[in-house]
Amino acid sequence: MQISLAVVAASLLRSVRAFDGTSPFIIAQGHASGASILKSSSQFNDAIESIPCASITLVLDQPKVHASDLGRFSDSYSPIKDIMTDKSSISIPYARVTDGVQSVLTKLEENCNANEVKLARSGSDISLASDASPRVYVSKLASFTGSMTSQQLIASENAKLMTDLISKLKNLQTDYVVVFTSSNSVAKGMTKRSDHAETAPLTNAGNATFIPFNNRNFLQKYVLFNAGLFEGAVALILVVSVSLLGVNILVSVQTPTKFEQHPKK
Repeated sequence: MQISLAVVAASLLRSVRAFDGTSPFIIAQGHASGASILKSSSQFNDAIESIPCASITLVLDQPKVHASDLGRFSDSYSPIKDIMTDKSSISIPYARVTDGVQSVLTKLEENCNANEVKLARSGSDISLASDASPRVYVSKLASFTGSMTSQQLIASENAKLMTDLISKLKNLQTDYVVVFTSSNSVAKGMTKRSDHAETAPLTNAGNATFIPFNNRNFLQKYVLFNAGLFEGAVALILVVSVSLLGVNILVSVQTPTKFEQHPKK
């Protein structure tokens, strides 16, 4: 019994650790491209093999981002969502990868002979190659650090940058692919801001400091016990106690050992 519990606990711990080291991975083809059908995949290695060779590939790199953090500012990622379709895009919320950007660049070099990689700070940095060779642009998005106010500003700046870059791709009237991933490295913010330490304590509720998911310790990532769990545990103990008492009473009921005989008339 003890061995079984240890095996279950170890399995749960492995699942938790596997969830921790993940980041979202998205491949989206623009409407101006041929919009080839991509094979749906839930594995990162299979997904990067499916990246089509386009005239321009834009890699959006947001360091240390997690799917749970991405959901907090979902409206800021509408530029990517607008070019995503069911058949011409792949989305993996929890891709386990150390450096998604480098993995994507390596695959593009191998499969598409895309040897030229440039940094795109704005839409004006993107242009078509004169010899029609594929070009790859990498754009650094700011990571979510600091107070909630700072993060909202960062999300807004990231949205403006993505809108500018993707609008330029659409205006070029060529085939293009947008890849969103994470290099899991620290990026410079889009605006001047003071980054808080990864283990910075939470301040008051009015100006709470939010720590990105991948930067939190185990107890910060998962709620192991809260008021809801306590109330549920108390109710469960009460129900189990009453149930056991009822079962005990029913079990204690015994049939008579002898029956009284009425005298014969």
